[in-house]
Amino acid sequence: MFQTTLLRIPEGYVIEEIPKPMKLIAKDGQSICQYNISQEQDAIKIEYVFSSSKSFYLPDEYQDVKAFWEKLTNKNNEMVVLRKL
Repeated sequence: MFQTTLLRIPEGYVIEEIPKPMKLIAKDGQSICQYNISQEQDAIKIEYVFSSSKSFYLPDEYQDVKAFWEKLTNKNNEMVVLRKL
């Protein structure tokens, strides 16, 4: 699955700080999420690429799946900092 989001930067603002890109691989290696964020002219482009070769997880795998999604959630909570000109 591929998802792209484009956020327009308000006029009179510039990007001061954006999160770093990340490649997250599940402990079993079956799921991968690539996260990339970049500036493109007057916008911020956020891209996610998810791939998983597994659709069913056993109860004893729950903690690993939970840890994978918690890391991704923490990445989503990182801030984009804009500065007014």
